[in-house]
Amino acid sequence: SGVGFNSSLNIIPFSHQLLTLSTTAEGWVGAAWVVGMLVDSDSTSDTSLLYGFISKNDIGYFSLSTGISRVHFESDQDFSFGDDHALTLKHSKITVGLPFQTQLFWTPFKYMGFGIVAYANVNHTKNFYGGGLSIQAGDLK
Repeated sequence: SGVGFNSSLNIIPFSHQLLTLSTTAEGWVGAAWVVGMLVDSDSTSDTSLLYGFISKNDIGYFSLSTGISRVHFESDQDFSFGDDHALTLKHSKITVGLPFQTQLFWTPFKYMGFGIVAYANVNHTKNFYGGGLSIQAGDLK
């Protein structure tokens, strides 16, 4: 399980085209028994430049985009051996990913919209995906 945050800047350079700068941060916590208590704490973040298709009408829009991203992984492993001994291992890795993002928004007002954003990132280290409810602000009509 995890909790994440996503923010996007959308620009429509031409009719039916969408350029998006997006950033995502996610975190996970898990536990298992390995020679004592092992607690994994992982986080993933990416910054993406996406290009895609947008279909707009009077009540909202739908978009589908892909592009390239910089993905950063961090993890901590804390090993506890009794009450007096502990060891923490830290790992960090940066890689390139292939991001995907889709947006479905209802825009009842000129400067505010409500919608759903779903995203995924495919890379050779650890693929991730997510989504959520969103509020959008800006010149939407």
